[in-house]
Amino acid sequence: MDLAELRRESNLFLRSRGVQVNETLPLIEPADAVRPKTAQFVAKRLCAMGYIIRAGFGMPLQEVGEWIDKLGLGDTLGSGERSIIGSRTITEQQKINFGWLAEGAQVLAWALAMAELDHFRHCDDDLATKVPFMADVADFVEGAQLVPLAAIQRQADLLYAMHWATVEARLHGQTGPLNESLIRERRRAVDWVYGVEQDWDEVPLDT
Repeated sequence: MDLAELRRESNLFLRSRGVQVNETLPLIEPADAVRPKTAQFVAKRLCAMGYIIRAGFGMPLQEVGEWIDKLGLGDTLGSGERSIIGSRTITEQQKINFGWLAEGAQVLAWALAMAELDHFRHCDDDLATKVPFMADVADFVEGAQLVPLAAIQRQADLLYAMHWATVEARLHGQTGPLNESLIRERRRAVDWVYGVEQDWDEVPLDT
């Protein structure tokens, strides 16, 4: 789809929901400038996130690392995640950050046609039950299929515009219908799937 038309659609939707738009916001990267992830790699990442998120809620890092290694999911970790898990120490803020990854997991589940996306509410309560945990992931990964790239591109544009709106609201002491932390994590996830950056922790989140 033409990126300018895609932005017009995003802005039209946001205005209908009472979200501020920026008519001069740059367009997202075109499809020929990115390297979209495969369905299998997205599925592996989603499985790994099940352990990382649980680390945010108290699962011992040693156990997290052992399961990720055992299941061959280590190549999906971000550089920061790998460092934290390898160090076997985690701060309270890092636990909070890991907990917020559930919103990124919602995007990956959507990209695998396993869930819906509504950026005005938090992730599904039963999201964790849809992903193998402490079990073999081979069948889950092998059977994974992605939604069309055009749908991923559409979400990448929408979440970029939403992220700008949430940051703008915060900077001006305003409130709005969107949660900045939720939108930030979902933008990171969709841009990672779209292929803007290979390292999860290095996905640009400027607005």
